[in-house]
Amino acid sequence: MTALELIEAALRKCEIKNRGYDLTGDEIQDALQALNVMLSNWSANHIIIPYYTKLNFTLTINTASYTIGASGAEDWTTTAVPTVIDDAYILDSNNVRYELEPIHRWEWRDEPVETTDARPTHYYYERTDPNGTIRFNSKPQLAEAFHFFAKIPFTRFSSVSTEDSFPQEYEAPVIYNLAVHLAPEFGNTVSDEVAALAGSTLQNAGFIHNAQDMENDSPVIAE
Repeated sequence: MTALELIEAALRKCEIKNRGYDLTGDEIQDALQALNVMLSNWSANHIIIPYYTKLNFTLTINTASYTIGASGAEDWTTTAVPTVIDDAYILDSNNVRYELEPIHRWEWRDEPVETTDARPTHYYYERTDPNGTIRFNSKPQLAEAFHFFAKIPFTRFSSVSTEDSFPQEYEAPVIYNLAVHLAPEFGNTVSDEVAALAGSTLQNAGFIHNAQDMENDSPVIAE
């Protein structure tokens, strides 16, 4: 769904859109701002809407450690610091794929090896704020491509035409909670049913997300 579709769905929940009310450009932008403020507030309170994206960056010769994130990351820039990095591999100039194995936190702590000059075979991801760090078990000797999937928090829509990229189970809590946020701006209130659904759908989405994380638990995360 686009941001505008989420906004219109939320307005229907608080019985504004059903009246045939045509939103002005300013009202649409105000609603977009309310949506982004809500998502930012969720993130600040550790209610994270995750989405998976495939990324790739070029390794630097003789460098085994790289920062990654959105806030001043020296090496690799993403929209936000990844919560998970997995399915990693290196692709050489002949498109030959070399799978990388994740290292457990305790394995890296007990035996951090970054001195070997060779193509990496293992990696360890340390998630910190505002940026994370990807560490390899050896120093690459070729500027090859490092590919991986990252789970990144979704925090804002850049415009009303922006498509959401978060899991489908989060669309309902976004719509119902946005309805609660928007209703007062239009001189309205939401029904008790909508208010209850705002809480329950958000809670259920969190349970689903936590269950999926447990099922797909990866040793690359360092909390």
